[in-house]
Amino acid sequence: MIDEPAWSSRDGPGKTAEEAGEDGAYLPPMNTIFQTAPIGADVWLRILAAAVAAGLVVAADKRLRRTRT
Repeated sequence: MIDEPAWSSRDGPGKTAEEAGEDGAYLPPMNTIFQTAPIGADVWLRILAAAVAAGLVVAADKRLRRTRT
């Protein structure tokens, strides 16, 4: 059983070393090290459109299954 929310910390406020490392992965020097590049707004819009479409398909499926039973 979970006694506390995931965002709380028993050690008090602040970031853990793991969280700090994850945030550091988005710094520009890391793009060079890992040979990655940020994605543009057009790609984010396509991702958003795909997520909305998937959500609508799931909602329609749930509605169809509910009316059949």
